[in-house]
Amino acid sequence: MNPAGARWLGVLMLGGLCACETPTLGTGDTLRLSFQSERLYPQPAPETPPGEAAACTAAGGAVVDVRAWGSDGSIPDDAAVTLWLDPAGSASLHGFGTSCEAQRPFSGICVKLNEDGAAQACVLPGEETGQVGVYAHSGTVETNKTLTISGRVLTTGSTLTLSVAPGSSSVATPAQGSECGTPAPAPCFPGQLRKARVQVFAALPSGGAPVPDGTLVYLSATAGWLARPGQCLEAYQDAASALSFVALEDGAASLEWCFGDIGATATLTATSGPVTQTSQLVVPPVPASVQLIPSLSEVAAGGTVAFTATLLGCDGQGISGAPIIFSARQGQAEFASSAPAETSKYGVATVSGTLQTPAVIVATVAQAPNLTCSATVGVRP
Repeated sequence: MNPAGARWLGVLMLGGLCACETPTLGTGDTLRLSFQSERLYPQPAPETPPGEAAACTAAGGAVVDVRAWGSDGSIPDDAAVTLWLDPAGSASLHGFGTSCEAQRPFSGICVKLNEDGAAQACVLPGEETGQVGVYAHSGTVETNKTLTISGRVLTTGSTLTLSVAPGSSSVATPAQGSECGTPAPAPCFPGQLRKARVQVFAALPSGGAPVPDGTLVYLSATAGWLARPGQCLEAYQDAASALSFVALEDGAASLEWCFGDIGATATLTATSGPVTQTSQLVVPPVPASVQLIPSLSEVAAGGTVAFTATLLGCDGQGISGAPIIFSARQGQAEFASSAPAETSKYGVATVSGTLQTPAVIVATVAQAPNLTCSATVGVRP
């Protein structure tokens, strides 16, 4: 015991007997914390708590160095320091063979300063990311310092690869039919569930070690949502279960890119540390309804009528590049071309037909034959 340390002991001599309290720091003394590792990564707890600094580091923890000085420059050896974490559940705190009791009302572990006024403890990360405060208290002195538990990410020079494979359910076929949009709002509600399978691959620089398991890749998409395999519907119903990152195992991870009835040219971005990769996917819109309007409601026999069909998607926008088949359900009509007419960028397709008799003309969406619309044109004698 340092002779100057008597003021930390709280010694009271009575008839040669010693009434001794646990020594702690006093006003004006200095207490500091430092970490041998400022950044930790989420991981399961080891089977055996670390009993020394080397074991703490090997278990992926941070060694906490505790140092103290007296206001007069003396060393407060044997003084007790109480340590605790806040939030308490984000990591665990371990001492190295400590024998003192934590100072009330604080709940944590107690370490004793050695002859150099120093002590050590270990912070082990949990399985979640975030920040954790390490607090130290002794007598009237308190201090704290923050540790960051962050996802393990790729380093400079590493590579990310995205493989996106649309599933069979990505075909844009409406769930049910309609005649000129009736019944509405079918087929958009209830909507369809379309998805693409995404595989993420990572590699460290040439000659490097394998990608550590648990390395995180953060994901974002300009359209649709991301989910664990087979959980597109669950992620749609509960946004909290949608994916924003994946943890790699053996350098790879799988997920699903999910879409409803709205078409889009969507971009998926994957980022891990300084490494970023993107992939683009064209998602066809689901046809919702087709409308048919003749330029005339009645013509003379042998007269010509322009028939205009407009194809709309579930978002109410025109669908381009869709073949529309024009035919006569009743009567006689001769069209300028027997081939389907393709819709413009506004979802419009127009053909001309010559009528000899009154006719019912039908426009049918080639890729969705359950979507039709008809119009009747009379013929004057």
